[in-house]
Formats: sequence, structure tokens, C-alpha cells
Amino acid sequence: MYANLFSLDIFYLGAITDMQKKCLSFLSAVLSVLVFSSCTSKGFSPEYVESSVAEASAEQEMYDAGEVIPLDCDPLTGEKMESDAIQGQRPVAVMLDNNRTALPQTGISAASIVYEMVTEGGIPRLMAVYRNTAALRTVGPVRSTRDQFVQLAVPENMLLLHIGSSVYATNMLEQLNYPTVDGIELGTVTYVFDTARAATGYGNEHCWYVGDDGAEAGAAQKGIPTTGTVTSVFQFVSYEAEPRLPEDGTASLVEFSFSQNVPVSFRYSEADHNYRKSEYGEELIDLATNAPVSYTNVFLLSCNVSLKSDGLCTDFDFSGGSGAYFYGGHYQLITWEKQDISSPLIIKDTDGNTLSVNVGTSYVAFVENRAIQRSLLLDGVNPFAAQAANSGSLVG
Repeated sequence: MYANLFSLDIFYLGAITDMQKKCLSFLSAVLSVLVFSSCTSKGFSPEYVESSVAEASAEQEMYDAGEVIPLDCDPLTGEKMESDAIQGQRPVAVMLDNNRTALPQTGISAASIVYEMVTEGGIPRLMAVYRNTAALRTVGPVRSTRDQFVQLAVPENMLLLHIGSSVYATNMLEQLNYPTVDGIELGTVTYVFDTARAATGYGNEHCWYVGDDGAEAGAAQKGIPTTGTVTSVFQFVSYEAEPRLPEDGTASLVEFSFSQNVPVSFRYSEADHNYRKSEYGEELIDLATNAPVSYTNVFLLSCNVSLKSDGLCTDFDFSGGSGAYFYGGHYQLITWEKQDISSPLIIKDTDGNTLSVNVGTSYVAFVENRAIQRSLLLDGVNPFAAQAANSGSLVG
């Protein structure tokens, strides 16, 4: 059963030197003040050196968000759309800080889908996706984006909110002519600085948030449409049908690690029929609700991960892989694929059919193959170790 759960590959993440950390910390403190006191400081990020990029040599053409296609269900959760709902509202993706020193987050529970991947130094980052601009209130702390997240946002026509970006993400966005709501350009038009949080000892880079109506204001400032072509992210089970229970096994507790210092777990709760998330050994709480962060659907996707030519930024192979889908304390083995930058993520069962996903919120993690092999536990059992004990090999 476990033999083809995930493929095996080698991954090594270079460490950041102490001097680099000091330089980055200094730049974070200085730039987070300079950039947001003057919106003309385009080209600098409040966190990483590699985020500094030259201004585009020519103005982008007006972005065409496409025509509105009526839907009868929420494209992110599969829930029934209200009869008076405004059609064609673009989903809003917000880059969220997930460093241990930045927790807890605010507003993450209002997201319909959350994607998580490692960026630099083994630290993961989140892209939280909201139904529309109206679904956002105060959300954060907000950080910079990376090209792996851009590749998930663009095919779904998401309005991307972030503060800075890696040079790889910047180049990709410019090549695709895909405008975003970037705090480097917009500053306090969209983002607010939490002075009370900073006063308690949080670094300045962990204190920027999307303000109320900030997404709308930023999009309007840049002339970015907030409506357009929107399609369902997953193939959902009908909201009128009974949920589909995965049949490959049970998993009330799912544990894995993105890297040595970032353990993650999901514990199924019979009370709310969701998986509650813990990270860094602690249950996550949303400050906006003071309630645990939880999801109806959990996707764990394995992939090849290496380092880009700079030796720092991670490079994700999105050509495809294997994984598992968790729902209701059960799981199903799956595969996934993504043909190119502009193609959406497609999740399938092991027979090659598009997976039917149950209605509700979703969490999607892309994890390096070897990290999965080493760290995955389902109800306390490593499936790869179990396979080795039964057949003498991890790979069938």
C-alpha cells in the first residue's frame, strides 16, 4: 500500500551563514521603515537581499482578467453560491509569514485554501487564498512572494498580495505581464504597520498587515481588475451530495517535517470534522478568532526540490508527483501534475482520474521527497518503514 506513496529523491538545503543573517536582519529593519515611508522606493524588499530588482524598462500593458463565467458553487471550497453573489470575483492570495518568530498569524482562518512550501533556510511560507477582496479584513503578517507561489496563483487568476519578491518571482511576473498588489509599490495604500505588536518585541518585518479594504484600494491604485475569469481550483463533490470518504486507510493524526526544525502535524477533530494544524510543536491559533487553525481537506504532495543558481532560493519541480489526500480521519493515495507555469494544479487518483474533493476549506503542502520519506507518520507509523519491514524495500 505504501510503496508508491511518494518517490525518493535527494535534497540538500545550504545553510545561511551568520554574517548573511546579520546583513539580512539589518536590511529588514532599515528597509521596512524606508520603503513604507515612501512608496517611490520600488525595487527593495523589507526582508531579503535577493528581492532587490531593477525597475521595469517599460510600463506593463493593462492586464486582461478575462470574462466572467457564472458558477453555481464557490470555486475555492465547492460550497453553494448564494443567488445574489457577485459572479467573477477574483480570489485573493496573500503571502503570509510563517517563521516561528512571527507567530501567531491573524486572519488565516478566513482563507478558503492555504498553500505551504519551503523558501530559504528550510523555513516554509504560506499563500492564503480568500474568496474575494470582501473576505479580507486584517490579515498578516505579510511577507514577500517566491516564484513557486506565483506558479500556483497565476493559473487561477488570483489577485496576489505581497511585500516584495525574489528576483525570480519578479522576473516571472514581468514576463507574464501579471500585476500584483505589492507593498513595495503601494505601501500604506494597502498595508498597515502594527506598532503595538512591534512594541512587544516582534521584528518590523513581522508587523505588516493587509488593512481593511486594503486589497481593493491597492488594486484600484494600480488599475488591476478584481473581477474576471474564475474557475474551480478542484473538482468538487457536489454540495448536494454526501461527502466521499477516502478508502486507502485511516489517519487521525498526520505528522511530517518541512525541514529539521519545522515539524507539522494535523489532528482530526470529531467535534468540527476538521484537521487542526500544529507547527513548531504548538497548535496554531488565529488571533482574529482566538480559535485553532483547521482545514476540512489536507493535501500532502511530494516533489523534487533543489536550490536555484544563487544557492539560496528553492527551486520546485512542478512537473508532477505523488501524495495523499486526507479527509474525515481517512486518506487516499493520489498523484498530481502541473504542465507549465500557466497551467493549473491537477490532482488525480492513482487510476489517473481527476480527484473528487469534498466541500470545504483546504490545506496544500508541497514537501521535498526525502523529507517525506524521513518524517511522515500516519497515526504514529512511518509508512515507508512499514513497507521496508514487509518487503525489504521502500520502493516497489
